[in-house]
Formats: sequence, C-alpha cells, structure tokens
Amino acid sequence: MAKVQNQYLPFSQQAEQSINKVCFFLIHGDNLIFIVRHHAKDNSVSVEPGGGKIDPKANGDMETPDEAIIREAEQELGVDVIPQSQMAVETHPYTGKQVAYYACVHKSGTPYNKADDEHLGIIEVPIRNIETYEDLKLIALDMAQKIVEEAHTGEELSRPIEFRVPEKAIMSFLQQFTEEPGAAFKNIPEEKSPSTPKPA
Repeated sequence: MAKVQNQYLPFSQQAEQSINKVCFFLIHGDNLIFIVRHHAKDNSVSVEPGGGKIDPKANGDMETPDEAIIREAEQELGVDVIPQSQMAVETHPYTGKQVAYYACVHKSGTPYNKADDEHLGIIEVPIRNIETYEDLKLIALDMAQKIVEEAHTGEELSRPIEFRVPEKAIMSFLQQFTEEPGAAFKNIPEEKSPSTPKPA
C-alpha cells in the first residue's frame, strides 16, 4: 500500500498511515465530474469523485496511486487522465480507511458512465458560478436526484442521497485549478508532475 507522512494526516499522530484507496477530481470543459454510485447492500446512493482501491499488479507489486487513478478513470469514465498533486488524505466515513484525493488533468476521451453495471450515472457540475461548498453540494445533489428518479425501480432509498466529497479537498482543488475556469486543462504538460503531497 502507498504511504504518506503524518504531516498530511491531521486525524493521526502516527508517523505513517496506509492508503488503500484513491479518488480523483477531474474537470472536463468547465464541468466538474462526479459519479452517482448505487450501494446495493443497503440500497443507498452517493455522489462521489471517481476512484477506487489500489490493486495488486500482475507481478504482485501494488499499484502506485498514479497507476490506480489512471486505471479507475478509464474503467469508470472512459477517459485518459494525468494525475497531478495530492489535495488531501481523509478517513472514509464508513470503512475508516485512508483515502487520498488527487487533482487530475484531462488528457483525452469524453466522460461517460462506462461502469453502468455499478453506477447509476455521472453528473457534470458547472463550476463557473460555484463560490461555496454548499453551492456545489446543492447543485450536485439536485442533479443526482434526477438520475435516481430516471433509474427508479420502485424501491425507496434507505436514506437521502449523500454527498461524499470532502470539503477541504474539493475547495482546495477548485481554488488551485479554476482561477480561470478550464485554464489549467487547456495545455496538457508533456510530462506529468510528480504526485507528491503538498505541505499543509
């Protein structure tokens, strides 16, 4: 598993913590992409960034966070991305495991719900008029509600749709990459920047 130092983990005083899941923030055009996930175990729905577990490779080694992000972006959204900086590490609210959140640059492909056997759909939230976390949350949940209604099976959800996007991570991402919406994504760098944590 990937390791990060405790200076990036405000919830822990330990020297290191294991990361076994990565999530990524991605802008396509001037829209922030989220996935509407259905959790069959308890029939609930959440809005989340793309991402997933860090898996073992064929040779037995574990993927790097970058490798996991690139694989998950292709599997879930059908796009190629270039992982950039790590925005935050958070504790997952249900599993208690560590999740690293990364910024990504869109390289190629149009996002779509490629994993439609697992997810209800994707939403593309316009970022131009988003000023606060609450703005983002309300718009995203409203868009997700429409997807849920379209996919309605007659069974009531076990709880309201959840917005599982950490405030600190997403607002840092938006501040860093959207001073001019889309500007950071117009020129793809020839080489990817190292995905190293930034000082808090």
